[in-house]
Amino acid sequence: MYKLGEKTLRKGRAFTDDNGVQYPPNWLTCATHEDLTRVGITIEPDPEPAPIPEPPEHAKAQRRLDIADTKQPRAVDDIIDTLVDKGVIALTNLPQVVQDRHAQKKADRAIIAQEIADGLLRVP
Repeated sequence: MYKLGEKTLRKGRAFTDDNGVQYPPNWLTCATHEDLTRVGITIEPDPEPAPIPEPPEHAKAQRRLDIADTKQPRAVDDIIDTLVDKGVIALTNLPQVVQDRHAQKKADRAIIAQEIADGLLRVP
């Protein structure tokens, strides 16, 4: 990062020094260390980027639900849930893969629901 007094200078941008001298956009790229020193420009390390904030717990829970919901198409999932819950079809009559997905989804939802009930997760 280039500094001229309190001003931060960017490569590829024209700038004007304190004496009114204008410099073209490529000047910082082409200038030698002596040129920079003569004008009064210092090179400072770039500041550390701000840490990425941790998402709130309810966002994590929603993400887990979204992932659970994408294990099979939503419409098929809803139909299977409805038919099994109403007793129209038995879960044991479905292919093993569908049974496993259905059981895993129910387990994921139960864990998240319990966490919400226990107050571990806050829903906005």
